[in-house]
Amino acid sequence: MSIRQQKKERMRNIIITAAQEAFTEQPYDTINMEQIAEKALLSRATLYNYFETKETLYLEIGLKAWQEMQQAIPPIIANEPTGIDKIMKLTPIGFYGVLENPLGYDILRRYMENNNQADTPIEEIYKRYTTKELENLPTSSDTVKLRYFHELQKYIQIWVEIIQQGQIDGSIRDDVSPIHLSQITFMYIAGMLEQLVLQKEALKFIQLPIENTIEIMIDVLRKALEP
Repeated sequence: MSIRQQKKERMRNIIITAAQEAFTEQPYDTINMEQIAEKALLSRATLYNYFETKETLYLEIGLKAWQEMQQAIPPIIANEPTGIDKIMKLTPIGFYGVLENPLGYDILRRYMENNNQADTPIEEIYKRYTTKELENLPTSSDTVKLRYFHELQKYIQIWVEIIQQGQIDGSIRDDVSPIHLSQITFMYIAGMLEQLVLQKEALKFIQLPIENTIEIMIDVLRKALEP
């Protein structure tokens, strides 16, 4: 990477970090590009040179989060002996991570909602590309939705491989394909996270600690995955 490219990448990261702080502090709809420029200590013109829209910048934050999670997972599960042990190690981290910092989940939810309403879903576009092409997409506003989806798929593939290992070592049921079981697991976790956020005050009202709730949810997932 040339010095010019390094400087450009450094500036992109500065902007993404500033935007992440802004979106963490305020809801998406209340933030504008001028506020992000101010937080990054840049002019609006400079900001627009790097990111054309607020949506593009929002997705770049989520894309970076998927990349960071991909890097974080291997050392976390390295010492877990079976597939189910790896799943049980990762799941509570996911629950508490989203509750402490819900931005990444909010980005995913908005992305999926918009994709469901699109004339051409991203899945259809994604199938037109080879893996090599996806890994070498230019970093631009035109490709951000595709790049985001690609990083999400790479993250899900980690779970697919863990489930495959569990099916081989006998700790995870093998009557459902790994890709289907990983998607169901992903949907279950996402659904439970949604309810934890929505029911937060209700849990307080009935004096049910969130830690106990998460423990039971994880136990239900274990029983669903075991043979």
